[in-house]
Amino acid sequence: MKTYGIEAELTSILSQKIELRLNGSYIDEKHLQHNSGEHDIDNIAHYTANMILNYNFNSYFGGALSSQYISQKAYTLTTGETGEIAAYNLTNITLSYQNKPFEANLYLKNIFDTEYTYPESVRQNIKEVPGGAGASAYLTLRYYF
Repeated sequence: MKTYGIEAELTSILSQKIELRLNGSYIDEKHLQHNSGEHDIDNIAHYTANMILNYNFNSYFGGALSSQYISQKAYTLTTGETGEIAAYNLTNITLSYQNKPFEANLYLKNIFDTEYTYPESVRQNIKEVPGGAGASAYLTLRYYF
């Protein structure tokens, strides 16, 4: 196996209330096979990128908007069939309140209800499995003793 890649990250404090984080990566991986050359390793996305925009409304309330991009992934089934799983982008929103000893967070995941899948990598009999829930919300409440 040969693997090459690069990853970069940028964090910028835009103001006392706003912070922007960007990162991305590229990976080029090859599996060496005797007498048949090289081919991409299954289940690896060549490109990934993330963006997080944090905003502090005041000392108690904050929020974040995040986006994650995953490029297509190759698969190989036990039948020898090969292909690619489509790229996808997920967008999330987080709202938070912190006033010790109490904390509350509201997570809005996959707000655009993106349908996405992963390569099925265990038995390798089917092309893909569902990636996760559609648009969903989660609330966490904490009290510190």
